[in-house]
Amino acid sequence: MEVDNADLIGKFCGPTESIPGKIKSTGNTMSLNFVTNSYGIGKGFSGEYYATYGPAVGCGGNLTQPFGTITSLDIDGDGKYEHNLECEWTIKVDPDKIIVFNVTDMALEGHMPNCDSDYIQLFDGPTKQDSKIFKKCGNTGAPFFVKTTTNEAMFQFRTSIWGAREGFNVTFSQEDRICGGLLTATTQPQTLIFPGSAGPVSGSLRCAWTLDSGLSDTQVKVSSNELSIGSDCSKNFIEIRDKPRGTHGLIRTLCNSTTPHTFYSRRRMANIIYQQDASSAGTGFNLTYEQADCHQVYTSSAGRITSPNYPDNYHHHLNCRVAVYAPEGSFLSFYIQNFHMEGFSSSTCPYDHMVITGSNTTTGEMCGSTIPDPVFLNGPNGTVDVTTDYSINHSGFAITFVASTTGKGCGGNLTNAVPGFITSPYFPISPQGPMNCVWTLQSPQRIKVKINSLGSGSADEAGYCQDTYLEISGGPHRQSWGRYCTVMEGTIYQQNLRFTYFVAPGNVTGTRFKLTFSYMDD
Repeated sequence: MEVDNADLIGKFCGPTESIPGKIKSTGNTMSLNFVTNSYGIGKGFSGEYYATYGPAVGCGGNLTQPFGTITSLDIDGDGKYEHNLECEWTIKVDPDKIIVFNVTDMALEGHMPNCDSDYIQLFDGPTKQDSKIFKKCGNTGAPFFVKTTTNEAMFQFRTSIWGAREGFNVTFSQEDRICGGLLTATTQPQTLIFPGSAGPVSGSLRCAWTLDSGLSDTQVKVSSNELSIGSDCSKNFIEIRDKPRGTHGLIRTLCNSTTPHTFYSRRRMANIIYQQDASSAGTGFNLTYEQADCHQVYTSSAGRITSPNYPDNYHHHLNCRVAVYAPEGSFLSFYIQNFHMEGFSSSTCPYDHMVITGSNTTTGEMCGSTIPDPVFLNGPNGTVDVTTDYSINHSGFAITFVASTTGKGCGGNLTNAVPGFITSPYFPISPQGPMNCVWTLQSPQRIKVKINSLGSGSADEAGYCQDTYLEISGGPHRQSWGRYCTVMEGTIYQQNLRFTYFVAPGNVTGTRFKLTFSYMDD
Protein backbone atom coordinates (compact mmCIF):
# COMPACT_ATOMS: atom_id res chain seq x y z
CA MET A 1 0.00 0.00 0.00
CA GLU A 2 1.41 3.39 -1.01
CA VAL A 3 0.94 5.49 2.13
CA ASP A 4 1.59 8.81 0.38
CA ASN A 5 -1.21 8.16 -2.10
CA ALA A 6 -3.76 6.77 0.39
CA ASP A 7 -6.81 8.74 1.52
CA LEU A 8 -6.48 10.20 5.01
CA ILE A 9 -9.03 8.72 7.45
CA GLY A 10 -8.08 10.91 10.40
CA LYS A 11 -5.35 12.76 12.24
CA PHE A 12 -5.50 12.66 16.03
CA CYS A 13 -3.65 14.13 18.99
CA GLY A 14 -4.36 15.17 22.56
CA PRO A 15 -6.34 13.12 25.11
CA THR A 16 -8.33 9.94 24.57
CA GLU A 17 -11.56 11.92 24.20
CA SER A 18 -10.35 13.25 20.83
CA ILE A 19 -10.43 9.76 19.26
CA PRO A 20 -13.87 9.17 17.65
CA GLY A 21 -14.41 5.58 18.82
CA LYS A 22 -13.75 2.87 16.26
CA ILE A 23 -11.95 3.76 13.03
CA LYS A 24 -12.83 1.69 9.98
CA SER A 25 -10.98 1.39 6.68
CA THR A 26 -12.68 1.44 3.30
CA GLY A 27 -10.76 -1.59 2.02
CA ASN A 28 -8.62 -4.48 3.20
CA THR A 29 -5.53 -2.40 3.99
CA MET A 30 -4.80 0.40 6.44
CA SER A 31 -1.66 2.16 7.66
CA LEU A 32 -1.00 4.00 10.92
CA ASN A 33 1.72 6.63 11.22
CA PHE A 34 2.97 7.80 14.63
CA VAL A 35 4.77 11.16 14.51
CA THR A 36 6.46 13.04 17.37
CA ASN A 37 8.60 16.15 17.54
CA SER A 38 11.45 17.19 19.82
CA TYR A 39 9.17 18.99 22.31
CA GLY A 40 7.24 17.38 25.14
CA ILE A 41 6.21 13.80 25.76
CA GLY A 42 2.97 11.97 26.53
CA LYS A 43 1.76 8.54 27.55
CA GLY A 44 1.43 7.49 23.93
CA PHE A 45 -1.35 5.28 22.65
CA SER A 46 -2.57 1.71 22.41
CA GLY A 47 -5.22 0.03 20.31
CA GLU A 48 -6.34 -3.19 18.71
CA TYR A 49 -7.56 -4.18 15.26
CA TYR A 50 -9.57 -6.97 13.69
CA ALA A 51 -10.78 -7.96 10.22
CA THR A 52 -14.44 -7.85 9.24
CA TYR A 53 -16.57 -7.74 6.10
CA GLY A 54 -17.08 -4.55 4.11
CA PRO A 55 -19.17 -3.00 1.32
CA ALA A 56 -17.68 -5.24 -1.37
CA VAL A 57 -19.70 -8.20 -0.05
CA GLY A 58 -22.81 -6.28 1.02
CA CYS A 59 -21.86 -5.03 4.46
CA GLY A 60 -22.52 -1.30 4.17
CA GLY A 61 -21.99 1.14 1.35
CA ASN A 62 -23.34 4.35 -0.19
CA LEU A 63 -26.86 4.16 -1.62
CA THR A 64 -28.10 7.05 -3.79
CA GLN A 65 -31.16 5.60 -5.53
CA PRO A 66 -34.71 6.75 -4.58
CA PHE A 67 -35.65 3.30 -3.25
CA GLY A 68 -33.92 0.07 -2.30
CA THR A 69 -33.46 -2.81 0.14
CA ILE A 70 -30.99 -3.45 2.96
CA THR A 71 -30.55 -6.96 4.37
CA SER A 72 -28.31 -8.68 6.89
CA LEU A 73 -25.16 -10.38 5.59
CA ASP A 74 -25.14 -14.18 5.28
CA ILE A 75 -21.87 -15.16 3.60
CA ASP A 76 -22.01 -18.93 4.21
CA GLY A 77 -25.70 -19.34 3.34
CA ASP A 78 -26.69 -20.99 6.62
CA GLY A 79 -29.70 -18.71 7.06
CA LYS A 80 -28.06 -16.65 9.82
CA TYR A 81 -25.98 -13.47 9.73
CA GLU A 82 -22.24 -13.42 10.37
CA HIS A 83 -20.43 -12.58 13.61
CA ASN A 84 -18.42 -9.45 14.41
CA LEU A 85 -20.02 -7.23 11.79
CA GLU A 86 -20.11 -3.45 11.71
CA CYS A 87 -21.99 -2.57 8.54
CA GLU A 88 -22.86 1.06 7.81
CA TRP A 89 -25.00 2.24 4.91
CA THR A 90 -25.36 5.92 4.04
CA ILE A 91 -28.53 6.64 2.07
CA LYS A 92 -29.13 9.81 0.07
CA VAL A 93 -32.25 10.50 -1.99
CA ASP A 94 -33.40 13.53 -4.01
CA PRO A 95 -33.22 17.02 -2.46
CA ASP A 96 -36.42 18.26 -0.73
CA LYS A 97 -37.39 14.64 -0.06
CA ILE A 98 -37.38 12.53 3.09
CA ILE A 99 -36.70 8.79 3.45
CA VAL A 100 -39.24 6.23 4.63
CA PHE A 101 -37.75 3.05 6.12
CA ASN A 102 -39.93 -0.05 6.40
CA VAL A 103 -38.53 -2.80 8.64
CA THR A 104 -40.41 -5.85 7.35
CA ASP A 105 -38.52 -8.63 9.19
CA MET A 106 -36.27 -8.62 12.25
CA ALA A 107 -34.79 -11.51 14.24
CA LEU A 108 -31.63 -10.47 16.12
CA GLU A 109 -29.79 -11.52 19.25
CA GLY A 110 -30.24 -9.27 22.29
CA HIS A 111 -33.01 -7.69 24.31
CA MET A 112 -34.56 -4.25 24.34
CA PRO A 113 -33.87 -1.57 25.41
CA ASN A 114 -30.08 -1.85 25.81
CA CYS A 115 -29.34 -4.20 22.86
CA ASP A 116 -25.82 -4.93 24.06
CA SER A 117 -24.99 -7.67 21.54
CA ASP A 118 -26.55 -7.44 18.05
CA TYR A 119 -28.71 -4.56 16.81
CA ILE A 120 -29.75 -2.29 13.98
CA GLN A 121 -30.01 1.47 14.36
CA LEU A 122 -30.95 4.41 12.17
CA PHE A 123 -29.62 7.98 12.31
CA ASP A 124 -31.42 11.03 10.96
CA GLY A 125 -28.50 12.17 8.82
CA PRO A 126 -25.33 10.79 7.22
CA THR A 127 -23.28 10.37 10.44
CA LYS A 128 -23.60 8.79 13.89
CA GLN A 129 -23.47 12.29 15.38
CA ASP A 130 -26.94 12.93 13.95
CA SER A 131 -30.12 12.28 15.89
CA LYS A 132 -30.82 8.59 16.49
CA ILE A 133 -34.28 7.54 15.26
CA PHE A 134 -34.21 4.03 16.68
CA LYS A 135 -32.07 1.20 17.98
CA LYS A 136 -33.64 -2.28 17.76
CA CYS A 137 -32.83 -5.89 18.59
CA GLY A 138 -34.67 -9.11 19.40
CA ASN A 139 -37.63 -10.22 17.31
CA THR A 140 -40.51 -8.03 18.44
CA GLY A 141 -41.89 -4.90 16.81
CA ALA A 142 -41.57 -5.73 13.11
CA PRO A 143 -43.05 -4.77 10.79
CA PHE A 144 -42.82 -1.03 11.46
CA PHE A 145 -41.84 2.08 9.51
CA VAL A 146 -40.13 5.39 10.37
CA LYS A 147 -39.34 8.59 8.50
CA THR A 148 -36.31 10.83 8.45
CA THR A 149 -36.42 14.63 8.42
CA THR A 150 -33.91 15.11 5.60
CA ASN A 151 -32.84 13.37 2.41
CA GLU A 152 -29.89 11.61 4.09
CA ALA A 153 -29.60 8.84 6.69
CA MET A 154 -27.19 6.30 8.13
CA PHE A 155 -28.28 2.70 8.81
CA GLN A 156 -26.00 0.57 11.00
CA PHE A 157 -25.92 -3.18 11.68
CA ARG A 158 -23.62 -4.46 14.41
CA THR A 159 -23.12 -8.02 15.65
CA SER A 160 -21.02 -9.58 18.40
CA ILE A 161 -18.82 -12.67 18.37
CA TRP A 162 -21.57 -14.71 20.07
CA GLY A 163 -24.77 -16.10 18.63
CA ALA A 164 -26.61 -15.32 15.40
CA ARG A 165 -30.18 -15.36 14.10
CA GLU A 166 -32.03 -14.91 10.81
CA GLY A 167 -31.39 -11.17 10.59
CA PHE A 168 -33.49 -8.40 9.07
CA ASN A 169 -34.96 -6.98 5.90
CA VAL A 170 -35.46 -3.25 5.41
CA THR A 171 -36.80 -1.35 2.40
CA PHE A 172 -36.54 2.40 1.87
CA SER A 173 -38.15 4.92 -0.45
CA GLN A 174 -38.45 8.68 -0.75
CA GLU A 175 -41.45 10.96 -0.31
CA ASP A 176 -42.16 14.70 -0.20
CA ARG A 177 -41.19 16.62 2.92
CA ILE A 178 -44.16 18.39 4.53
CA CYS A 179 -42.42 20.17 7.43
CA GLY A 180 -39.04 21.48 8.54
CA GLY A 181 -36.46 23.57 6.76
CA LEU A 182 -33.79 26.23 7.26
CA LEU A 183 -34.54 29.31 9.40
CA THR A 184 -32.25 32.29 9.92
CA ALA A 185 -32.02 33.74 13.41
CA THR A 186 -31.71 37.52 13.73
CA THR A 187 -31.31 39.94 16.62
CA GLN A 188 -35.11 40.13 16.84
CA PRO A 189 -36.97 37.15 18.38
CA GLN A 190 -38.95 35.08 15.88
CA THR A 191 -41.57 32.42 16.57
CA LEU A 192 -41.72 28.86 15.30
CA ILE A 193 -45.20 27.37 15.73
CA PHE A 194 -46.15 23.90 14.60
CA PRO A 195 -48.55 22.83 13.21
CA GLY A 196 -49.86 26.40 13.14
CA SER A 197 -53.26 27.65 11.98
CA ALA A 198 -53.90 24.56 9.83
CA GLY A 199 -54.58 22.54 12.98
CA PRO A 200 -53.10 19.22 14.19
CA VAL A 201 -51.39 16.94 11.68
CA SER A 202 -52.46 13.33 12.06
CA GLY A 203 -50.30 10.28 11.67
CA SER A 204 -46.65 9.51 12.29
CA LEU A 205 -44.44 12.54 11.73
CA ARG A 206 -40.81 13.58 12.11
CA CYS A 207 -39.65 17.11 11.22
CA ALA A 208 -36.38 19.04 11.56
CA TRP A 209 -35.65 22.74 11.38
CA THR A 210 -32.10 24.11 11.25
CA LEU A 211 -31.64 27.47 12.96
CA ASP A 212 -28.64 29.44 11.72
CA SER A 213 -27.41 32.72 13.20
CA GLY A 214 -25.70 33.52 9.91
CA LEU A 215 -22.55 34.63 11.75
CA SER A 216 -19.60 32.40 12.59
CA ASP A 217 -19.11 33.99 16.05
CA THR A 218 -22.78 34.19 17.10
CA GLN A 219 -24.82 31.53 18.88
CA VAL A 220 -28.54 30.76 18.65
CA LYS A 221 -30.93 31.11 21.59
CA VAL A 222 -34.08 28.96 21.66
CA SER A 223 -36.85 29.43 24.22
CA SER A 224 -39.83 27.12 24.69
CA ASN A 225 -43.15 28.94 25.14
CA GLU A 226 -45.73 26.18 24.92
CA LEU A 227 -45.41 22.40 24.58
CA SER A 228 -48.33 20.02 24.12
CA ILE A 229 -47.02 17.03 22.26
CA GLY A 230 -48.62 13.86 23.58
CA SER A 231 -48.87 11.57 26.57
CA ASP A 232 -46.05 9.18 25.64
CA CYS A 233 -42.82 11.17 25.82
CA SER A 234 -40.78 8.28 24.42
CA LYS A 235 -42.61 8.61 21.09
CA ASN A 236 -43.71 12.27 21.08
CA PHE A 237 -41.11 14.91 21.84
CA ILE A 238 -39.03 17.89 20.75
CA GLU A 239 -35.26 17.52 20.60
CA ILE A 240 -33.06 20.64 20.56
CA ARG A 241 -29.43 19.93 19.71
CA ASP A 242 -26.21 21.54 18.62
CA LYS A 243 -25.42 21.28 14.91
CA PRO A 244 -22.94 19.75 14.48
CA ARG A 245 -23.04 18.09 17.88
CA GLY A 246 -19.54 16.63 18.00
CA THR A 247 -18.22 15.41 21.34
CA HIS A 248 -19.14 18.47 23.38
CA GLY A 249 -22.51 19.46 21.93
CA LEU A 250 -25.75 19.50 23.87
CA ILE A 251 -29.02 17.62 23.38
CA ARG A 252 -32.20 18.64 25.22
CA THR A 253 -35.35 16.52 24.93
CA LEU A 254 -38.66 18.17 25.88
CA CYS A 255 -42.17 16.79 26.11
CA ASN A 256 -45.28 18.23 27.77
CA SER A 257 -44.10 21.15 29.87
CA THR A 258 -45.37 24.46 31.14
CA THR A 259 -41.94 25.39 32.47
CA PRO A 260 -39.99 27.63 30.04
CA HIS A 261 -36.73 26.15 28.84
CA THR A 262 -33.84 28.06 27.26
CA PHE A 263 -31.20 26.50 25.02
CA TYR A 264 -28.00 28.18 23.81
CA SER A 265 -26.20 26.59 20.89
CA ARG A 266 -22.47 26.03 21.16
CA ARG A 267 -21.80 27.49 17.72
CA ARG A 268 -23.82 29.20 14.99
CA MET A 269 -26.45 26.50 14.36
CA ALA A 270 -29.00 24.44 16.25
CA ASN A 271 -31.48 21.74 15.20
CA ILE A 272 -35.12 21.47 16.28
CA ILE A 273 -36.46 17.94 15.81
CA TYR A 274 -40.16 17.21 16.32
CA GLN A 275 -41.48 13.68 16.49
CA GLN A 276 -45.00 12.34 16.95
CA ASP A 277 -46.45 8.87 16.53
CA ALA A 278 -49.74 7.97 14.90
CA SER A 279 -51.65 8.07 18.20
CA SER A 280 -50.46 11.53 19.30
CA ALA A 281 -53.16 13.80 20.72
CA GLY A 282 -50.93 16.83 21.27
CA THR A 283 -51.47 20.23 19.71
CA GLY A 284 -47.81 20.94 18.88
CA PHE A 285 -45.34 23.51 20.12
CA ASN A 286 -44.46 27.20 20.22
CA LEU A 287 -40.78 28.19 20.30
CA THR A 288 -38.92 31.48 20.03
CA TYR A 289 -35.48 31.73 18.42
CA GLU A 290 -32.99 34.58 17.96
CA GLN A 291 -29.32 35.41 17.78
CA ALA A 292 -27.73 35.12 21.21
CA ASP A 293 -25.23 37.53 22.64
CA CYS A 294 -22.77 36.23 25.19
CA HIS A 295 -24.98 37.31 28.12
CA GLN A 296 -27.02 34.25 29.02
CA VAL A 297 -29.59 33.35 31.66
CA TYR A 298 -30.38 29.83 32.94
CA THR A 299 -33.35 29.10 35.20
CA SER A 300 -32.93 25.32 35.46
CA SER A 301 -31.56 23.19 38.30
CA ALA A 302 -28.74 21.76 36.19
CA GLY A 303 -26.97 22.53 32.94
CA ARG A 304 -23.73 23.08 31.09
CA ILE A 305 -21.98 26.38 30.41
CA THR A 306 -19.17 26.71 27.88
CA SER A 307 -17.15 29.60 26.58
CA PRO A 308 -18.28 30.85 23.14
CA ASN A 309 -17.06 28.54 20.35
CA TYR A 310 -15.89 25.83 22.79
CA PRO A 311 -13.91 23.56 22.38
CA ASP A 312 -12.33 25.78 19.73
CA ASN A 313 -10.72 29.03 20.84
CA TYR A 314 -12.98 31.70 22.33
CA HIS A 315 -13.35 35.10 20.67
CA HIS A 316 -11.49 38.32 21.43
CA HIS A 317 -12.97 41.35 23.20
CA LEU A 318 -15.51 39.40 25.25
CA ASN A 319 -17.25 40.88 28.28
CA CYS A 320 -19.92 38.31 29.10
CA ARG A 321 -22.07 37.38 32.08
CA VAL A 322 -23.87 34.06 32.47
CA ALA A 323 -26.46 34.13 35.25
CA VAL A 324 -27.91 30.98 36.84
CA TYR A 325 -31.10 31.15 38.90
CA ALA A 326 -31.84 27.79 40.47
CA PRO A 327 -34.96 27.04 42.55
CA GLU A 328 -35.27 28.88 45.85
CA GLY A 329 -33.97 26.95 48.84
CA SER A 330 -31.34 25.08 46.84
CA PHE A 331 -27.55 25.22 46.86
CA LEU A 332 -25.80 25.86 43.54
CA SER A 333 -22.50 24.18 42.64
CA PHE A 334 -20.19 24.79 39.66
CA TYR A 335 -17.91 21.95 38.47
CA ILE A 336 -15.18 23.05 36.05
CA GLN A 337 -14.32 20.17 33.73
CA ASN A 338 -11.97 21.89 31.27
CA PHE A 339 -10.20 25.23 31.56
CA HIS A 340 -7.63 27.14 29.52
CA MET A 341 -7.51 30.96 29.35
CA GLU A 342 -4.63 33.31 28.59
CA GLY A 343 -2.42 33.92 31.62
CA PHE A 344 -0.97 31.92 34.49
CA SER A 345 -2.95 30.55 37.39
CA SER A 346 -0.53 32.11 39.88
CA SER A 347 -0.84 35.61 38.37
CA THR A 348 -3.49 38.33 38.71
CA CYS A 349 -4.90 37.43 35.27
CA PRO A 350 -4.61 40.85 33.57
CA TYR A 351 -5.52 39.51 30.09
CA ASP A 352 -8.29 36.89 29.94
CA HIS A 353 -10.10 35.57 32.99
CA MET A 354 -13.23 34.05 34.48
CA VAL A 355 -14.89 34.88 37.82
CA ILE A 356 -17.66 32.91 39.56
CA THR A 357 -19.73 34.86 42.09
CA GLY A 358 -22.77 34.15 44.23
CA SER A 359 -24.17 34.04 47.77
CA ASN A 360 -21.38 36.13 49.33
CA THR A 361 -18.76 33.99 47.54
CA THR A 362 -16.34 34.94 44.78
CA THR A 363 -13.48 33.00 43.24
CA GLY A 364 -11.47 35.97 42.13
CA GLU A 365 -10.02 36.07 38.61
CA MET A 366 -9.07 32.65 37.19
CA CYS A 367 -6.81 32.06 34.18
CA GLY A 368 -4.10 29.70 32.94
CA SER A 369 -4.50 25.99 32.23
CA THR A 370 -4.84 24.55 35.74
CA ILE A 371 -8.41 23.34 36.27
CA PRO A 372 -9.89 25.17 39.29
CA ASP A 373 -11.59 23.30 42.12
CA PRO A 374 -15.41 23.11 42.18
CA VAL A 375 -17.25 26.14 43.56
CA PHE A 376 -19.96 25.40 46.15
CA LEU A 377 -22.30 28.32 46.83
CA ASN A 378 -24.50 28.92 49.87
CA GLY A 379 -27.59 29.75 47.82
CA PRO A 380 -29.43 29.18 44.52
CA ASN A 381 -28.04 32.01 42.38
CA GLY A 382 -24.66 32.56 40.75
CA THR A 383 -22.90 34.29 37.87
CA VAL A 384 -19.98 33.42 35.60
CA ASP A 385 -18.20 36.51 34.23
CA VAL A 386 -15.79 36.18 31.29
CA THR A 387 -13.41 38.83 30.03
CA THR A 388 -10.95 38.51 27.11
CA ASP A 389 -8.60 40.95 25.40
CA TYR A 390 -7.47 41.40 21.81
CA SER A 391 -4.50 38.99 21.63
CA ILE A 392 -3.97 35.36 22.63
CA ASN A 393 -6.99 33.06 22.96
CA HIS A 394 -7.42 29.44 24.02
CA SER A 395 -10.14 26.78 24.26
CA GLY A 396 -11.84 28.39 27.27
CA PHE A 397 -13.94 26.35 29.68
CA ALA A 398 -16.72 23.83 30.20
CA ILE A 399 -18.70 24.03 33.44
CA THR A 400 -21.45 21.82 34.85
CA PHE A 401 -23.83 23.50 37.31
CA VAL A 402 -26.13 21.53 39.62
CA ALA A 403 -28.57 22.68 42.32
CA SER A 404 -29.21 20.53 45.39
CA THR A 405 -31.84 20.84 48.11
CA THR A 406 -30.01 18.60 50.60
CA GLY A 407 -26.76 20.54 51.03
CA LYS A 408 -23.85 22.08 49.17
CA GLY A 409 -22.71 19.74 46.40
CA CYS A 410 -24.99 17.00 47.74
CA GLY A 411 -27.25 15.52 45.04
CA GLY A 412 -29.46 16.90 42.29
CA ASN A 413 -31.05 16.09 38.93
CA LEU A 414 -28.35 15.80 36.24
CA THR A 415 -30.68 15.23 33.26
CA ASN A 416 -29.94 18.62 31.65
CA ALA A 417 -26.22 18.46 32.47
CA VAL A 418 -25.07 15.89 29.87
CA PRO A 419 -22.27 15.94 28.88
CA GLY A 420 -20.98 16.93 32.30
CA PHE A 421 -18.86 16.41 35.37
CA ILE A 422 -19.43 16.32 39.15
CA THR A 423 -17.41 15.51 42.26
CA SER A 424 -18.01 14.49 45.85
CA PRO A 425 -19.22 17.30 48.16
CA TYR A 426 -16.58 19.92 49.08
CA PHE A 427 -14.03 18.36 46.69
CA PRO A 428 -11.01 18.26 46.93
CA ILE A 429 -11.65 18.14 50.69
CA SER A 430 -13.01 14.87 52.08
CA PRO A 431 -16.33 15.61 53.81
CA GLN A 432 -17.31 14.41 57.28
CA GLY A 433 -20.43 12.35 57.92
CA PRO A 434 -23.28 11.98 58.09
CA MET A 435 -24.17 12.44 54.42
CA ASN A 436 -26.71 10.85 52.10
CA CYS A 437 -26.69 12.49 48.65
CA VAL A 438 -28.60 11.31 45.59
CA TRP A 439 -28.10 12.41 41.99
CA THR A 440 -30.43 11.18 39.23
CA LEU A 441 -29.83 11.17 35.49
CA GLN A 442 -32.47 10.27 32.89
CA SER A 443 -31.65 10.21 29.21
CA PRO A 444 -33.31 9.06 25.96
CA GLN A 445 -30.05 7.31 25.06
CA ARG A 446 -27.31 5.50 26.91
CA ILE A 447 -24.81 7.45 28.96
CA LYS A 448 -21.13 6.68 29.40
CA VAL A 449 -20.03 7.31 33.00
CA LYS A 450 -16.34 7.33 33.94
CA ILE A 451 -15.75 6.89 37.67
CA ASN A 452 -12.56 8.00 39.38
CA SER A 453 -12.71 7.05 43.06
CA LEU A 454 -9.85 8.64 44.96
CA GLY A 455 -10.51 6.55 48.07
CA SER A 456 -10.43 7.10 51.82
CA GLY A 457 -12.99 4.47 52.63
CA SER A 458 -12.39 0.81 53.29
CA ALA A 459 -13.93 -2.44 52.12
CA ASP A 460 -14.48 -5.65 54.05
CA GLU A 461 -12.92 -8.99 53.12
CA ALA A 462 -15.56 -9.49 50.43
CA GLY A 463 -14.70 -6.10 48.92
CA TYR A 464 -17.96 -4.51 50.12
CA CYS A 465 -17.82 -0.80 51.02
CA GLN A 466 -19.52 0.05 54.31
CA ASP A 467 -18.97 3.37 56.14
CA THR A 468 -18.59 5.57 53.05
CA TYR A 469 -19.13 4.88 49.37
CA LEU A 470 -20.49 6.01 46.03
CA GLU A 471 -23.07 3.54 44.70
CA ILE A 472 -24.23 3.60 41.09
CA SER A 473 -27.51 1.97 40.14
CA GLY A 474 -29.75 2.05 37.09
CA GLY A 475 -32.26 0.35 34.89
CA PRO A 476 -35.95 -0.32 35.55
CA HIS A 477 -35.18 -2.21 38.77
CA ARG A 478 -32.40 0.11 40.02
CA GLN A 479 -29.84 -2.64 39.70
CA SER A 480 -26.60 -1.79 41.51
CA TRP A 481 -23.60 -1.44 39.21
CA GLY A 482 -21.09 -1.19 42.02
CA ARG A 483 -19.95 0.60 45.15
CA TYR A 484 -16.77 2.67 45.15
CA CYS A 485 -14.84 3.63 48.27
CA THR A 486 -11.17 2.79 47.65
CA VAL A 487 -8.82 4.05 44.94
CA MET A 488 -10.18 2.64 41.72
CA GLU A 489 -11.57 3.55 38.29
CA GLY A 490 -14.46 2.22 36.25
CA THR A 491 -16.76 2.85 33.30
CA ILE A 492 -20.51 2.19 33.15
CA TYR A 493 -22.89 2.40 30.19
CA GLN A 494 -26.54 2.88 31.10
CA GLN A 495 -29.62 4.87 30.14
CA ASN A 496 -31.14 5.94 33.47
CA LEU A 497 -28.81 6.26 36.44
CA ARG A 498 -28.86 7.00 40.14
CA PHE A 499 -25.75 7.98 42.13
CA THR A 500 -25.94 7.58 45.92
CA TYR A 501 -23.18 9.02 48.09
CA PHE A 502 -23.14 7.83 51.71
CA VAL A 503 -21.05 8.81 54.70
CA ALA A 504 -21.99 7.18 58.00
CA PRO A 505 -22.55 9.23 61.16
CA GLY A 506 -19.70 9.64 63.58
CA ASN A 507 -16.07 10.39 62.93
CA VAL A 508 -16.18 9.07 59.34
CA THR A 509 -14.26 10.74 56.52
CA GLY A 510 -16.09 10.49 53.22
CA THR A 511 -14.42 9.02 50.17
CA ARG A 512 -13.73 11.44 47.30
CA PHE A 513 -14.78 10.87 43.70
CA LYS A 514 -15.06 12.40 40.24
CA LEU A 515 -17.74 11.45 37.71
CA THR A 516 -17.64 12.32 34.02
CA PHE A 517 -20.72 11.51 31.93
CA SER A 518 -21.29 11.87 28.20
CA TYR A 519 -23.57 10.61 25.46
CA MET A 520 -22.60 7.20 24.15
CA ASP A 521 -22.35 6.94 20.36
CA ASP A 522 -22.82 3.25 19.57
